[in-house]
Amino acid sequence: MAKLALSVAKMQAAGNDFVVVNDMARRISSPARLAARLCHRQFGVGADGLILLQPARNGRSAYRMRIINSDGSEAEMCGNGSRCAVKFAVESGLAPASHIFETLAGAIAGRYLSPAKVRVALTEPSEFRSNVVVPLRSGRIRGTFINTGVPHFVTFVRRLDGLDVNVLGREIRTHRIFSPRGTNVNFAQVLKSGRRNSRIRLRTFERGVESETLACGTGATASAIVAALTRGLCPPVAVVTTGGSVLTIQFCIGSPTGVSTVTMEGPVEKVFETRLSI
Repeated sequence: MAKLALSVAKMQAAGNDFVVVNDMARRISSPARLAARLCHRQFGVGADGLILLQPARNGRSAYRMRIINSDGSEAEMCGNGSRCAVKFAVESGLAPASHIFETLAGAIAGRYLSPAKVRVALTEPSEFRSNVVVPLRSGRIRGTFINTGVPHFVTFVRRLDGLDVNVLGREIRTHRIFSPRGTNVNFAQVLKSGRRNSRIRLRTFERGVESETLACGTGATASAIVAALTRGLCPPVAVVTTGGSVLTIQFCIGSPTGVSTVTMEGPVEKVFETRLSI
């Protein structure tokens, strides 16, 4: 069987890393298999997910972004992945500095601010449910459910240090309360609240990666919004990720649960480019 020659870019946004492929010619026949191979930390390039840029289905969008998790499942949306896609598309000549692209969660607007910074305007959050109680083997945990393109459960804790995010996150992620989709799980700590300079720290267990990651863009967005709606923080909210990067989440609050004009801005980097024979 003939091998497929691919040009790939290893990229990271706030430590959330991806293999990005220009698939405008639609040469990838099995995205799930390719993701499992390329994303493997020991036997592949190593990444949280695979991003494919494919032809858009309408004339308004520059391309269609598909995000395939390292386990082969396809995600509706990925905040940090979308920022990597914007940088890749602009620097590859596929799109102008400001453009719109398609995702399973809807149309996303991206803006290339500099080679090291990208902002995306996300879809409006939905499915907001506060005071969700999840029974666990070790007791109960209370939090808020919100969908910021993908499902998220957000709970606030006094201290994040020493928290076993992988054990707790895995139990919550697969809990029957969130079936059949499951959920991403976010543990947040308020660092500073008030009318200015709101700041939280965040650790996230990501669905599809099935582990804690250095950052999660939609998780940062979900946690910032929940912090505003339930803890009184004022936007913009700075979110300090596990990897130490800072994501700035801006949004407008029009009612107790009505949030609009959501943007996420933060660092992005192309680590390297190479050609592979798969």
